[in-house]
Amino acid sequence: MSLAKRVLPIVFVVALTLGLAPQALAVPQAALTPAAAAGSQAFTCLGKVTAVAPSAGTVTVTVRRASLALQGSLGRSLTLSVTNASALVAISHGARTPTTLAGLPVGDLLTVSGTIAATTPAAPVYDIGKACAWRPSYAATFLCQGTVSSVDLQAGALVVQVGRGSSGLCGAVGAGVTVDVPVGAKIFALQGRLATTTTIEGVTAGDHIYVAGHADCVNPSVTMFNADLALVRHVVSVGQVTWFACCGQVGTVDQDAGTLAVAVTRGTLGVPGGSLTLTMTAGSIMRTLSGGVLTTVALAGVSPGEAIVVTGTIDRSHPDSPVYDIGQAFVW
Repeated sequence: MSLAKRVLPIVFVVALTLGLAPQALAVPQAALTPAAAAGSQAFTCLGKVTAVAPSAGTVTVTVRRASLALQGSLGRSLTLSVTNASALVAISHGARTPTTLAGLPVGDLLTVSGTIAATTPAAPVYDIGKACAWRPSYAATFLCQGTVSSVDLQAGALVVQVGRGSSGLCGAVGAGVTVDVPVGAKIFALQGRLATTTTIEGVTAGDHIYVAGHADCVNPSVTMFNADLALVRHVVSVGQVTWFACCGQVGTVDQDAGTLAVAVTRGTLGVPGGSLTLTMTAGSIMRTLSGGVLTTVALAGVSPGEAIVVTGTIDRSHPDSPVYDIGQAFVW
């Protein structure tokens, strides 16, 4: 290939580049808006109000989101100026109402659109055109299982000793949490396998409870728990139990006293461990298998070492020494 053929493409590219260079440099200047050329630029941002100065006509926000003009301000405090042309509104319970700078509480979220006056580049002024303020809602659902510590009927609230809880209650396990019970909350009391409708008046200290509701975390230092649904299971104290069931091994049999001792292996609430003395009454029925046939047996027919299963009642006439009466028993 001749020298002319190799040099010609290079010369052509250089000439083309030099010819386009002035046009390429002119593009940004042509794209500038009149506002930018005059030293101002539009911006939008979302922030949390941290300070309000009505006398100075300014509001300070911590920027959470912003347009490109404020990208360097994300996470920082920014002071915004209110002018005579600024339009401020607030959203309360879904309604938008005009407000003033003094009506912007600290902690509210503020959405702003405005302009940046950069007449002094080292100290730009952020003028608010329009701003909308609202109180953020940090309501979240929660679930809780625990024991009722106390009931405040006047305040309509329960104190629940948390046994298990959803993510918002992980730090409260083992502690008491106040749960507000509004009038519209649904409360059910579990009796056996049936659940009946009740009210907060039907809840007593010591009850087991399952609560579903929403937590209001507007104030980070105080979380408000509100019940939407509660399921209560009444728990009878040991001293109030009047029936029992147990199984174990027969020990001493006293026909004269009409009693037998049982070494309890398993028992219901109110049945102490170890040896338990059971009393025969006129209504007691004891059965056993004899030759494959179920037959009734007297106390004299029961021998030490036999296995026994008993259901009966607890006579608490003398609370310090309850009497366990045999209702029905089966020995083998």
